Amino acid sequence: MTKIEFISFVRKTLEELIQYAEIYAEKEFPRALAFKWMGETNWEYDQKEILNKLVDRVYQGEEQIYPCVDLIVKGIKAGKVEVEGRVAGYEPRAFQKGWSGRMGPFIYGFGFATPTDKAKLESIRSKLIQKGLLPG
Repeated sequence: MTKIEFISFVRKTLEELIQYAEIYAEKEFPRALAFKWMGETNWEYDQKEILNKLVDRVYQGEEQIYPCVDLIVKGIKAGKVEVEGRVAGYEPRAFQKGWSGRMGPFIYGFGFATPTDKAKLESIRSKLIQKGLLPG
């Protein structure tokens, strides 16, 4: 995958992450983000710089992409969705289907309470599949 293609993929991923969180939280989220890597203290608020931070850390070359990257929605603060990232310790490799069953390295998570009721979870799963956010 070229760097340009990966940049496009990351843009799409960030929108999907917000949609995923909206379905779980059952409310709309703003589209503006705040981002930091786990262990960092300062949040990045500039949307272009957030994209650059993700691409620079995860994309190492056309066949060298870190395969397992957690993106955790921590909450909403000051009108921005706070997302924290973490790259797992696996070696970079070609772009492929990830642990989540979706193409690419990103695994979505939430730092807020999520439903545990079985019927509710099945409803969420169905919505995610309908939106194309989970494989069917």
